[in-house]
Amino acid sequence: PLVARLLDAFVTAQAMHAAAGNARWAIGMLHGIGNCLLHLGLPARAERVHGEQIASAERIGSRSLVTLGLINLGLAIATQGRATQGEAVERAALREGIEAGSRCFEVVARLYLARILLMAGRTTEAEAEALRAVGGAFSRNLSAPAWAVAASARLQAGRPVDGLDAAVAAMADLDALGSLEEGEELVRLVYAESLHANGGAAEAHAAIRTARDRLLQRADLITEPEYRQSFLENVPENARTLALAAEWLGSGG
Repeated sequence: PLVARLLDAFVTAQAMHAAAGNARWAIGMLHGIGNCLLHLGLPARAERVHGEQIASAERIGSRSLVTLGLINLGLAIATQGRATQGEAVERAALREGIEAGSRCFEVVARLYLARILLMAGRTTEAEAEALRAVGGAFSRNLSAPAWAVAASARLQAGRPVDGLDAAVAAMADLDALGSLEEGEELVRLVYAESLHANGGAAEAHAAIRTARDRLLQRADLITEPEYRQSFLENVPENARTLALAAEWLGSGG
């Protein structure tokens, strides 16, 4: 994925801006680094970087850079099993985004909050936040993963028909774009799970095969072995995609 290619570039750019005294740009590059680490399945490292980003942004009085950091920090914390703490951080980011009048900040914060609530098993709240994110989304890049989170919440709540409706909406957004930089793996996984939950075994098997193959194609773009392994094993939706493919398709799939 592009995030793997960008990580080294962000690290280099951050050092250059810091050396040149370009504080705002250096802090922006920290956000890029943390974002890449988070989506490569390295949330502990992302947490440290975003913590540094937020502290630096507060020193120069940049609320937008603080909010950006909080949005990712909440998800990074929750992904490590600290959902309550992550939720508190994400809600703070959401408040900041709303107060700033930033639709982008608000939608992404709602999307991440929905994911955090889902981690905590609070499916009703997770679905509600995901649908709010859908309602505020100004691009399919945001609505697709939000629909996927709504679908997952509905599946976990024992509502497979409703889950499939949301999963189909997510796939429609993905198909219209061709690919997503963030959230594609989740969309494809939830679509396969929704088909399976509704008794469509053959369709589900085809969908999980496509999801697995696409995931491995994206992983093959990561040249650093540590990052590739983390992307496949530590990102929850990626690990589950591979596990379901192995379970449903067997060694011959």
